[in-house]
Amino acid sequence: MKKTGVLLATFALVLLLLASFFIDLQTAKAQPRISSSAQSMEDEPYSYGINISSPANTTYNSNSLLLNVTIRRPVSPNDYEFKIMYSLNGEANVTVPSTATFYDKSIPDSIQSFLASYTLAKGVAFLSNLSEGSHYLTVYGIYVHKGPTVGTNWPAVMHDIQTIYFMINDGVPPSIKTLQIQNVTYQNSLPFNFSVDDLISWMGYSLDEKANVTIAGNTTLNGLAVGFHVLVVYANDTVGNMGTTGNLNFTIANPAAFPTVQVVPTALVFVLIATVIVAAAGLLFYHKKHKR
Repeated sequence: MKKTGVLLATFALVLLLLASFFIDLQTAKAQPRISSSAQSMEDEPYSYGINISSPANTTYNSNSLLLNVTIRRPVSPNDYEFKIMYSLNGEANVTVPSTATFYDKSIPDSIQSFLASYTLAKGVAFLSNLSEGSHYLTVYGIYVHKGPTVGTNWPAVMHDIQTIYFMINDGVPPSIKTLQIQNVTYQNSLPFNFSVDDLISWMGYSLDEKANVTIAGNTTLNGLAVGFHVLVVYANDTVGNMGTTGNLNFTIANPAAFPTVQVVPTALVFVLIATVIVAAAGLLFYHKKHKR
């Protein structure tokens, strides 16, 4: 009887370990659990899930980053096909080139030791031409059973998922170009047209050191007072780098100082042209008549 009780207790322990194993096996959002004494996922026997070593949740000044992913699962690659994929900013999934290595931790004549065995999948990819601003990267571990499944404990497909957030900021302020304002005298208004070489979150100008005025793009300043003025144009990119033109000097003159040109009405021009044509025809007729 005592021997039977020991066997039942051992059997119950095995069932408990198997239950915890299968529950972790089908986790939809598994996160790595690495103890403080472990140096990596390889050193920690119970850390299952995705580990993204790069990029991290931080800001980078380069628009090209390395994606480095490690996934640990307590299954054999003989049973499951491992695939690592990522999606950048919600775009279509991209497959990451990867390798899968099985670590057999089983001990002969030990009924539970196979639970310590696992597969370590590693994937590396390059993220290039990243725009300035905020990004989010979602990595998927997808495991497809190679043969017929055995009940619900061995599902046909399993998933892991993890998302990180990072920012690209090259630290270079946007450049304001083709701004045609010269240190000359203008009459009453000042048009200024320009272009910016970056994605912009805000643009504006300050006239004569007054408060900034927001603009959407090219504009014209009307009703300017006669005299000397100083204009500064600003452009702020999406990550906070501010570009500026510096001081642009110009002068608005009194309209009376500009010479006026008398404009002849169009109708009068036609009358004058018709008169000249009639006169020329008359002279030609008179000359021919007297020549005869």
